[in-house]
Amino acid sequence: MTGVFADPDEITDGQVLNFTLANNTHPDLVSARFHDSFLTLHFTPNAFGSATLVVRASDGLGGTVEDTFT
Repeated sequence: MTGVFADPDEITDGQVLNFTLANNTHPDLVSARFHDSFLTLHFTPNAFGSATLVVRASDGLGGTVEDTFT
């Protein structure tokens, strides 16, 4: 997720970004898991359609930002 999100204060405040899935419009099609700054998508076999995922990054000091993926 470091290619999408960055914390300009990371060097000075020592905080790292934490990622969560804020929304998934089609959870029976795809699920998402985070490990460190990596997002892994798991697709349901023989399922079809599209999903919109909203990923939230937070810095632990109250700063948050979201990005939407389809």
